[in-house]
Amino acid sequence: MISLNFSINGIVITPFWWMIVLGALTAAFSFWRLMREDYHQEIYPLTLWLGLFSVVFAWLGRIWGLSLFFSLTGTVLVLIFWLKIQKKDFWEAFDFFLPSVFYLLIFGGVGQFLSVWRPIYLNYCVVGLLGFFLYIVLKKKYRSFAWYQSGKVGFLAWATLAFLSLAFLSLAFWKNKTLYYESCLWLVLFVICLVVIYFRSGRNLKQDFKVIFKKR
Repeated sequence: MISLNFSINGIVITPFWWMIVLGALTAAFSFWRLMREDYHQEIYPLTLWLGLFSVVFAWLGRIWGLSLFFSLTGTVLVLIFWLKIQKKDFWEAFDFFLPSVFYLLIFGGVGQFLSVWRPIYLNYCVVGLLGFFLYIVLKKKYRSFAWYQSGKVGFLAWATLAFLSLAFLSLAFWKNKTLYYESCLWLVLFVICLVVIYFRSGRNLKQDFKVIFKKR
């Protein structure tokens, strides 16, 4: 296969690294564009902190082979912590945050493929593209869903995060051929997303249980 690596002062730069840098810049611009009206002063340091911690958590997760899971969930936790300190609306900001993840998946998947020429890494690119498509469709439709009674913001992020969790669960299962701890973590995150969406919908749990048992 053709090698697309190049070196600078003896440091080898693979396609993954220059594609992930391009993806990070695109993700940062997307996040800034969506957040600039309501978070004009705070968006620059927040973007830098999120970028820094995504790398730190990915490095920590690499020890257990969980770079992607640690990077995604760790960055979300940092976002929650920052918004809590700033007393900002988490739900809206989280909706703005998820498209950045799709950019990183798309660019990172292509970069990894060009680095090792293994088609399996294109799956991450496909997941990013599907996630983007789902995000756009849901953004137009979710307030009209009869079962999502509240119509509150936050649905977009948690619904697409649920999709990502399910997609990564499938990829982990396909890779390992069984449910190892990586798959279990994605499964737990998927369930958490569904629970958050349900309670965010404004539905009455007791009432829904009554309806279910009445039908039986």
